[in-house]
Amino acid sequence: TLWSIFRSPLMFGGDLPSNTPATLALLTNPRVLAVNKNSTHNRQLFRRGDLVGWTADDPATGDKYVALFNAQDQGLAPASEAAAMSSLITRQTPQATLDVDITGAQKLYLSVRGGADGTAWDHADWLNPVLSNGTKTMPLNELPWQKASAGWGQTTRNKSVSGGPLLVAGQTYPAGIGTHANSVIEYTLPAGYTRFRATVGLDQAAAGQNTGGTFQALVFTKSPYQPMPADSVRVPVVLADLGLAPGCLVQDLWSGRQVGKFTTEFAPFIRRHGAGFYRISGPKLATQ
Repeated sequence: TLWSIFRSPLMFGGDLPSNTPATLALLTNPRVLAVNKNSTHNRQLFRRGDLVGWTADDPATGDKYVALFNAQDQGLAPASEAAAMSSLITRQTPQATLDVDITGAQKLYLSVRGGADGTAWDHADWLNPVLSNGTKTMPLNELPWQKASAGWGQTTRNKSVSGGPLLVAGQTYPAGIGTHANSVIEYTLPAGYTRFRATVGLDQAAAGQNTGGTFQALVFTKSPYQPMPADSVRVPVVLADLGLAPGCLVQDLWSGRQVGKFTTEFAPFIRRHGAGFYRISGPKLATQ
């Protein structure tokens, strides 16, 4: 849908002889290929947050093509909801120590978020992470994580994300966790521990680069994510914005199905990370 409404070159990587009939029908859909080959005035119609509409014209009929995209995703919780956060880690200030009250918490989330320059070379090391309760301590590495994500590579115990030793500001650390922004590591906490302590640093593999390498470390005791968006939402298209008058017919370009007749707007449900592709035919608005 995206490449067709853009009129981008269409390429396929795969073994054509072993395609299923469904895949072949998708690749050779004549209605979609006509948009890619013949449409004109291709342009963005609107962007409402993560809901996006593009349109183009059929030069032979004056019909409108409309592509709708739902790019909504689960966002990160505000940093203000963290139980603790570090200062900005940079090459000039390559490490910080966090000492966090986790009394009563059942979950622990270690999060690394990229700075204003994005996430390039944001190799982050959690060094000597421990749980304690005033009388005993437990190295966090003795506890299996429930989930671990990394923006590049894989989160790893006792090694940096690039596979080398945990090396920060010229010092090597035998115990810790190597990861890369944006990252979340989730633990279920054993009962009785009241504090979490760790040093967070920029790994030497990134400190030697001339770009990126700025991030912030955050500790959460509740989910570091915002609620998941709905599985699908309506994406309204106002017919007048297309120069169309009431009484338009809408066809789904992928299936060929006639969707119906509409008066002022067409508002299909589009699934999260999904798209819809339509032809809209009907009377034009009178010009002044």
